[in-house]
Amino acid sequence: MGYMINSLGNLPVNPSVNLYVFVVNGDFRGTHFETLDRHFAGIAESIGEHGAIVRGFSSDFSDEVCKQFLGNGVREIGDLLPALLITDAPPEAIKQNTMRLLVPLKRAEKEFGNLETFFRGLADFAQNRSPGFRRRLEHRTDWFTEASRVVELKPNFLGISVNVNEFINKLRRKGR
Repeated sequence: MGYMINSLGNLPVNPSVNLYVFVVNGDFRGTHFETLDRHFAGIAESIGEHGAIVRGFSSDFSDEVCKQFLGNGVREIGDLLPALLITDAPPEAIKQNTMRLLVPLKRAEKEFGNLETFFRGLADFAQNRSPGFRRRLEHRTDWFTEASRVVELKPNFLGISVNVNEFINKLRRKGR
C-alpha cells in the first residue's frame, strides 16, 4: 500500500498493516529522493497488503513524523536526509519497544550497492521479516572505533603530544 497524505492524522489505520515505511525528506530534492519518487508505486505494491509506505506533501509532514517517532524535529537529522523510517506501529500505537529504524538513502545505497537492491530488500523484509535486512542497517561501530575508546595513543615528541586516535577519526569522518 502507498499513501500520500498531508498529516499523520490523515493516515488510514488498517489493523492488518504491521509495517510502516515513512518517507522523511524535509525539503531535500536530489538524486536519492528522485530515485525513491520514481519507485514509490513499485515499493507500495511490493511491500504487500501488510505494509504501507507513506509520504507527505510538504516538509511539515517529515517534521511531524520525526517528532512523533524519534522525539526530535527534522532539522536535527538534516544531514541524514532523505531517509526512510521503518516502524512496526502506526503513530497512535507507539510504545517503548516500537521498532524505529531510520535509514538514510545514502547509507542504504552504500550498504546494498544501489537503491533498487535496497528497495527489493525492503520488500522482502516487509513480506518475511528477514533479520538480515535489519542487521545490515542497524547502527554498527567498527573495531577501530571501539578500540580507540579503550586505548588512547598520544605519542610525545619534544614535549608535544599528538592524539593519534582523534587524528584518525577526523580522517575517517572526512572520507564519508
